[in-house]
Amino acid sequence: IGIMTKPDVVATAAIEEEQKPEEKPLEEMSKEELIAKVKDLKANGPPAGAAPAADGPTGISMDEVKKHSTKEDAWLVINGDVIDVTKWIPIHPGGEQAITAYLGQDASDEWNMIHKAGTVEKNLVQEGGNGPVLKGKLGGAAPAVGGGGAAAAPTGLTLDEVGKHNKESDLWVVVNGKAYDVTKWTQVHPGGVQAITAYAGKDATDEWNC
Repeated sequence: IGIMTKPDVVATAAIEEEQKPEEKPLEEMSKEELIAKVKDLKANGPPAGAAPAADGPTGISMDEVKKHSTKEDAWLVINGDVIDVTKWIPIHPGGEQAITAYLGQDASDEWNMIHKAGTVEKNLVQEGGNGPVLKGKLGGAAPAVGGGGAAAAPTGLTLDEVGKHNKESDLWVVVNGKAYDVTKWTQVHPGGVQAITAYAGKDATDEWNC
């Protein structure tokens, strides 16, 4: 399309752009030209250019997720996704308690222990639908109490530490190198309480992978 067939504002901008002398690349400038360039930048600042990109969405904070912790207004987090499960609770195949135990919380560990990858994506519905609704990504969580400084790198847990959590009221297990707190899951586990408590404070990887 020729320049004259475009709207006036675009054509004017294009003509002005054409009239601007083309600036030499820095590597082709002489010493005197570089000095002049530096002085110009100090005096006038950098040339006007494209506006800096706006910060991307910060996501939904964990503090916000915690506000939605009732059956009538139920959110939880699964693998970084914030999901409204209000209408999913009555029809969840694993029963209501399997969801309501984690309302307003991050249920990723428990979810991943019993569901295949892609399960939640397969069940998602649009806003107002009869199922889980994706609200957005988790982000912008409140900083940890304790003040400034970079957070220390996690050092991992020892099996001795896991072994201390071996009661039904405080129950951890290890599966495939990860320690899980399954205390709340014990009462809603589809395979029954005994299937978990038998491995309280232990590494259950072999049995889990059978």
